[in-house]
Amino acid sequence: MPFSLSQRDPILHAEALSAFERATISHNPKDITRSIGGSALALPDILAAKVKEAEEAGALPGQTGLEQITDPEVREVFERSLETTKAIYAKGQRFRGLDVPSYELFTNLDIARLGERFQDMESKDLEPQVLITPQLSKQDTISLFSDRTKDDNVLRQGGLWVNDRITDTIWDELNVPHANQPTLTTPDGTVWTITLTSGTQKPQNLKMSHNDLKAMNVPLLTISQYTRLQLGNIQEGRPPVDGNTWTWLSGTFSAGAAAPCGRWGPGGGRVGVGWDDVGGRGGGLGSRQLTW
Repeated sequence: MPFSLSQRDPILHAEALSAFERATISHNPKDITRSIGGSALALPDILAAKVKEAEEAGALPGQTGLEQITDPEVREVFERSLETTKAIYAKGQRFRGLDVPSYELFTNLDIARLGERFQDMESKDLEPQVLITPQLSKQDTISLFSDRTKDDNVLRQGGLWVNDRITDTIWDELNVPHANQPTLTTPDGTVWTITLTSGTQKPQNLKMSHNDLKAMNVPLLTISQYTRLQLGNIQEGRPPVDGNTWTWLSGTFSAGAAAPCGRWGPGGGRVGVGWDDVGGRGGGLGSRQLTW
């Protein structure tokens, strides 16, 4: 019978508990490891470490970390983003058992500071959105969009178009979180990130090339974060962004000569992931403010 943390650590969030208990049923817990502070720890140790952190921070059972955001309206946005994320991936056949982690489980996440940055972006009319994102493979993403077209009146023709040059391997090489982003690797191996980005219809930094943005150290959305942005808009009844523009995305391929970019094709009802030369400065190309 698997060891149950529910008998010992009631402070643990139910989602973390369910992920742990599923893992112990199907795997040896000693084989499920993650690096914390340079040492490999088994999953029970990971969760125990989280409990200790919460206790030292004065957390109470049932808290999710959002109590540190003092503005109730901002806190509500963060709560809604978590529910939206759950709804997005619940509609994919491959993701029915996917655990969406809550905020307090992420490494290096200063939720109070993120709330302040949200307010700062709001004051600049950047229409900030909170993205809780699993970094998915190309085929998993295609499957997710395809499943949504079955009962979605916005997405059509499979819901997602990916340029042929962005192969499965290149997608994985591009789709890597920034080194200092708040991340969490769940027991099934899924890497999750949390970030804020602008939700304006057009991106910022228009007519700037990928090379220009790199020289300015401007962080860019990963492919998965961009598709999460578009699915979040659809899930919450907003129009997808980039109806007549493109947003530069993170990474390069073809020996650094090409970079991915994303857009929405309202005529075809599909989100598009294409590419352009890293020196391209087309009038519709830009980037979205990204912070964490």
